[in-house]
Amino acid sequence: MTNGGLGLFDAQADALAVQWGAPGLAVANSAKHKLVGLLSAKLRGEGVYVGEVVVLSMVNGTPFDDGKATLEPSAIADKFWQLYLGRSEVSVSLQ
Repeated sequence: MTNGGLGLFDAQADALAVQWGAPGLAVANSAKHKLVGLLSAKLRGEGVYVGEVVVLSMVNGTPFDDGKATLEPSAIADKFWQLYLGRSEVSVSLQ
C-alpha cells in the first residue's frame, strides 16, 4: 500500500495539512496507516504479507510537482520491491 506523510502523528505534518486545507486527507492517511498494521498482524499467520511505503516528499512528474520535486517514481517502485522481497517490515518511509 502507498501512503502519504500527512497521516503521520507529527506536529509538522498536522500543520501542513491545515495549511494545505487537507485535514480529510490527513485523517484518511492515518486510518490507512493503522489498517496496514492491523492487516499485517491479522494475516501474517496465514502467510499473507501486508506493508506500506510512506511517501514523504513530492514525486517528479505528478500533478503536485511544481518543478521542485525530489523523489523519482522509480525509487518508490524499488522500495516496494524491497518490501516484497524482504516481507518483514510493515511500514517504511521514503523521502
